[in-house]
This record gives sequence, structure tokens and C-alpha cells, in this order.
Amino acid sequence: NDELVYTEAYREAFLSDAGLSELLAGAPYIESVFYDGEVAQVESDEYVEIGNAGAGSINLEGYYIMGSQGEEKFTFPSIDLAPGDSIKVYTNEGDYNFESEDAVWSNAGETVYLYDADGTIVDEYNW
Repeated sequence: NDELVYTEAYREAFLSDAGLSELLAGAPYIESVFYDGEVAQVESDEYVEIGNAGAGSINLEGYYIMGSQGEEKFTFPSIDLAPGDSIKVYTNEGDYNFESEDAVWSNAGETVYLYDADGTIVDEYNW
């Protein structure tokens, strides 16, 4: 119920003295990681899916994805992500990818981090 979301957001803004626009802004998070690709050897179809759980759109420009091994990094260009939408960043497929010729994610386990443009971790995903 959108009305309830905005009512709760308004209440939170009032109580915390934060701006309503900040609370209604998008909230990106790591929705899923497909770390064991089906393409032999290179696993180019691996991906990290970033979703927007907020009530407003968010521009992902400058946000970036890195893993705990520190060898991989993808920085988002200017992309508006609407509420409830998601975007997949592949190893080496599609419009948004790491441009890696090898598998990016460890099948044995790893942590993927989502950073905002200021370098603050906003979410992490472990397996």
C-alpha cells in the first residue's frame, strides 16, 4: 500500500528530524548473486543483482560492487533504478558487466559488497 509507505516515511522524517526526501529516496541492496555460472570455465553468466527497496528512484552513478577477494570492481554509470526494480551486473555478458574473461565469484564462498559513491558499504551478500 503506497499510502502506508508514504505515511510511515513522513512519520519517520518527522520523528528523526530527517528530510522526507531522504526517506523516500531509493534504498539499493544486493538482491541476489548467481555465483556458479553455467558457461564452462569463464562463467560469463554469473551476476550480482542490485534492487531498489525504497519508495523513490535512485541514481546509481558512482556506486560500485566489489568482492571480498578485492580483485573485481564494477562502478555504475548514471542509471536510474525505479522502486521495486533491479539490475544485473554480469561477469562478461549484457550491457553491465565486469568485462572479465574469467569467473569473478568463488563457488566455494565469498562476500560481495555494494558501496555508495562515497565509499560507504550499503549492503553485503555472503555465501
